[in-house]
Amino acid sequence: MGRHYDGDIEGKFWFGVQDSSDPEYFGAEDITELQVTEDGDDDYHTGYIDYVIPFTNLEIVKEAIELCKRELVNNYIILDEFFTDHASNGYNDKMIIKYYKDSRGLVINEAFLRSQMQIYARLRLGMQILVYFNENPGKDCNFTAEM
Repeated sequence: MGRHYDGDIEGKFWFGVQDSSDPEYFGAEDITELQVTEDGDDDYHTGYIDYVIPFTNLEIVKEAIELCKRELVNNYIILDEFFTDHASNGYNDKMIIKYYKDSRGLVINEAFLRSQMQIYARLRLGMQILVYFNENPGKDCNFTAEM
């Protein structure tokens, strides 16, 4: 279950956390062309978005990543530790809230966690895009995302 994206980058949008339009935060452009079949039905693009992030948007990607980092402050480290060390078999909000308290002595609520998770998921997508650009200088990043 979940919404995937694939092409030059591949992954899965975070269920209940991340919107399928998150690539637009990093300068992605929707290049989906509506194709209509002979019987008048939409083609496979119903439920999909084709994105391109031009290499010329590299600075937009970098700026968006930096903004995510500033918004997360130290929460990036806490969330990254949690997902690296404690979430291999899945997770839920209560597990993360408990991790904040046990590892840092911090008490957070679900609304705060939800906002931080949204930014964290977005940051991870941005880092994936940046890695693609670093490994493919001058090339645009193309991928299709489920809505």
